[in-house]
Amino acid sequence: MDPGTILAVVELSATTLSCIGKYYAGVKNARADIQRLSNELKGFHVVSQKVQELVQRSQATRLAISTDFTNVAKQSLLDITALEERLDPSKRGRMMKRVGVRALKWPLTSKEVDECITKLERNKLTLSLALNTDQISLLIDMDANVTSLTHNQNLDEQNRLLVTLPCAVGASFDSYFRQHESQCVPSTRVDLLGRIQKWSNDHERCIFWLNGMAGTGKSTIARTVAYIFRKQRSLGASFFFSRGVGDLGHATHFVCTIAHQLADASPLLKRYICEAITKHHNIAMHGLHNQWKELIVQPLTRLNGQWPTLNLVIDALDECEDQEDVKLILQLFVETKESPIRLGFREMPDIIHQDLVLQDIRRPIIEHDITVFLQYQLHQIGLERDLQGWPDETSIKMLVQASDCYSSTLQQSVASLETITGLRNSVFT
Repeated sequence: MDPGTILAVVELSATTLSCIGKYYAGVKNARADIQRLSNELKGFHVVSQKVQELVQRSQATRLAISTDFTNVAKQSLLDITALEERLDPSKRGRMMKRVGVRALKWPLTSKEVDECITKLERNKLTLSLALNTDQISLLIDMDANVTSLTHNQNLDEQNRLLVTLPCAVGASFDSYFRQHESQCVPSTRVDLLGRIQKWSNDHERCIFWLNGMAGTGKSTIARTVAYIFRKQRSLGASFFFSRGVGDLGHATHFVCTIAHQLADASPLLKRYICEAITKHHNIAMHGLHNQWKELIVQPLTRLNGQWPTLNLVIDALDECEDQEDVKLILQLFVETKESPIRLGFREMPDIIHQDLVLQDIRRPIIEHDITVFLQYQLHQIGLERDLQGWPDETSIKMLVQASDCYSSTLQQSVASLETITGLRNSVFT
């Protein structure tokens, strides 16, 4: 088959579609017929494009043997040419210039539209059937396009529904708001992080309660754990409370934020959560208990083992300003214990869980972590100030022995060294 024939069919069908579009915009009394003809011609145009692609790929070697294919391509070209000549408004240029686009008149009767549609349907069907072996490739491609289009449409609708859920800005561990907050220095907290990793595979205790005094590094650990879970694709959501910082200081958007992140973590959960939003369109106006039930518990229950266990990392729950909300959130966590989700957070008593009190960690482990931490942080300061060989190991050992603080408190103390005048002479000798 001559590739030029199918190319002419493709180009002419596109031109005719454009012509029909002008009528649809300028003629009102025949829009139903215009739309029917446009839809059928679009379908034919898509098939003709697929045929053109196949001809180009195979260089017509397989398609040339089909006489029916050649004949229907030629007939299609004749039919569309005749249709284009009837519709082309440029052939009435003088009238359009005189009275404008509104003077356009649809030149086809409904019966003629039916005849055109019948020809297009016949040519499209014959063209498809005549492809023989290539028809399989054509249909697969078309089906893939339709499936992809449907999938994209579903995703767009799901995203539209999720946007209706109000979220707490900056709640997740990796938010812009927290981009400068540190994680555990490499080679520190090794034992602790290992215990949390082991817990994440424990199917008996779904809650890990990390407890400790202020400044012992709970938030730093929480950020590190969330980061590890995300790398392992097992992070469902994270929420870091922060007293006095907008929506992070209260629980108003807590459940909706968790639901939004869970939807991003699992396509199947996204579907179930969006179905819940569709069913309860004003769910964000409900109380936390009902939000948790509809947006979290029921979608998780519907997973029924179809998705791996997900982890939630909740930090600083004690910084939620409304203590009644804190109590309610703790109750909500209990309701999730049979779901494929795990909770890691602090300040959560009276619930069956695996807990760890940071200040109870053995002193040798603490001293090792402090040593590594100081070496790392002070080395960074030394590089920035061009201090060669600073600090020495003896000075670091003296600092470790004198330390009675940990993590964020220690880090703040080290950071303050950068502001001291005469750093080398004033701090270390």
